Amino acid sequence: MTDWQITSWLYRHFRKLPPFYSILQAENTNLKQLLSELPTVPERILDLGAGHGNAGRIFFQNSPVSPRLFIAIDHEWSMLKQLTPLFSYCPCQAAAETLPLKNECIHLVLAIGLSEYLPDHINFLSEINRVMSPESYAVITIAPPGPANYLRKLLGHSLFFSNADQFRVLAEQAGFQLVRVTKSWLQTQFLFKKKGNPIESNAL
Repeated sequence: MTDWQITSWLYRHFRKLPPFYSILQAENTNLKQLLSELPTVPERILDLGAGHGNAGRIFFQNSPVSPRLFIAIDHEWSMLKQLTPLFSYCPCQAAAETLPLKNECIHLVLAIGLSEYLPDHINFLSEINRVMSPESYAVITIAPPGPANYLRKLLGHSLFFSNADQFRVLAEQAGFQLVRVTKSWLQTQFLFKKKGNPIESNAL
């Protein structure tokens, strides 16, 4: 097993225990609330850092209809293989900072529990913005600095925490406008809308 697979296994089992299960439930409730703000069911969805499929499962459980395309991206193929029985999706092994997608092709991006593993949030936000169609939406979470999140470093990964106000400014500079923000013990969850002007990019 890779270091990331070991860490993922620990996360999955720890979060079944109290009080970690209660924390996960609060995060899931916030995600449902943000998804309820969407005006229509997106046709093409991208789940970045899909992991064990928690964000995708919540979307499918609460959506009246299924999207035409649900793309699950993770840097570990072993994680994507675990999604198979949960919902219909198109798996893709890739890095979040260099997405193998064309410009303006996605209507909703889910990036849940991912940003804290990425050192370059500017590039992360810009790449998300690049693949989103005008007027589309993104749900992005950050891990704010604090004692509870610092304890997560004991699992062995480098984590990059974000202040909510600073991250919102970065998102606005990348072409997003804030729709709603929610908070739980370990996360701040944002619903962003992409500003309407088409982007200019040389990416394929």
